[in-house]
Amino acid sequence: MTRRHTLLFRASGNRVFGEAGGGLRQQLARPLLFTSLVAAGLLITGLLTGELAFSVLLAAVVILLASAVTAGRRRRLSIGLEGEQRSARQLRRLPDAEVFHDVMLGGENADHILVTAEGVFSVEVKNWAQVRADHGGVTSRTQPKRNVLPQARRQAGKLGQLLRVKVTPVVVFVQPDSVVRVRELEGVAVTTLSRLPATLTRLRCAARYPLTPEVRQRCVRTLETQLQ
Repeated sequence: MTRRHTLLFRASGNRVFGEAGGGLRQQLARPLLFTSLVAAGLLITGLLTGELAFSVLLAAVVILLASAVTAGRRRRLSIGLEGEQRSARQLRRLPDAEVFHDVMLGGENADHILVTAEGVFSVEVKNWAQVRADHGGVTSRTQPKRNVLPQARRQAGKLGQLLRVKVTPVVVFVQPDSVVRVRELEGVAVTTLSRLPATLTRLRCAARYPLTPEVRQRCVRTLETQLQ
């Protein structure tokens, strides 16, 4: 059975929808756009009032303050964006799948979704340092990360309600120093970035919740609409 699935996976390509990390990219752009508009308004006011030098100085102060205030948040968003982009490149190695990126699910987003003949998979990406995942749970820098597994299950549940199918939740830890000693925790598949293709292939070979061609196409159409 496993060998037949493997040969099938090698036989055809995949289709990609959406932009990996698109939501994070938009969040990164918003403060810059707002700050630029404020600075431009100050410069225009300076030109109109004849106080250009003062307006230039004020605009520079606004830009510096905004950069300082948002520096930490921008760094976190950039790290998250990098993780989603790196995992997206790994997902391109999976044939015979429709891969959706950054799909909104009722106030939160699914980083990646795979629709395949063998089932639907929701992939949550975590770009955390010094991750350890074992039977005791998930930690990062020795600090427990108790929300990651419930988050993955919650998103898979929302996606399942949307598509009217069972969805398998997967969490991938991107940092190369991540150590994952189990395949599954609390109903969630856990893996590292380098093993992501192999993990998803294994889950597909298990085919817990296979889809008929009609249901698969319905799922794809629904997710296409969700991206619009």
